[in-house]
Amino acid sequence: MSKQAIRSSMSAETGNEDVVFRAHWSLFVPTVIIAALYLGVWVVLAASGSSDSALARLALIVGVIAPPLLFVMAWLRYQSVRVTIQSGGVLIRGGPGADWQAVAWDEIAVVNIRRGLAGRLLPTGTLVIIRTDGSTLSVRDVANAQVAMELITARSQTS
Repeated sequence: MSKQAIRSSMSAETGNEDVVFRAHWSLFVPTVIIAALYLGVWVVLAASGSSDSALARLALIVGVIAPPLLFVMAWLRYQSVRVTIQSGGVLIRGGPGADWQAVAWDEIAVVNIRRGLAGRLLPTGTLVIIRTDGSTLSVRDVANAQVAMELITARSQTS
């Protein structure tokens, strides 16, 4: 189902602006850490005269190949994670290849957030929406997850 079809099925009112929450930039941190660690090991081994060892070759190969792949994966996720709060409900897209899911205000029972270490240090987390039928929708790596939870909770209680 297309985004426009979902919007029209939720009968969004004209004049109200959507509030969109995207993925947090912290998705790119593992890429930087892996590149720094593996290339750092290679630099240390090369400086100590062991650049022809198997460990140095492995560190160089992983340090050169893995970060671009991880960057592409993080970029796709960063570009595709969306939580859109509209007048008729919430539109959710959890990542690349995921379909848009619509949740009307009267279908929302509870909204929570889960946070790992990054979520405790940065304003990010997993937004969890529990529907009245008991099904659960969750979207990881949402920037400002606390604000999203508060807005969705407030709107679902007033609608």
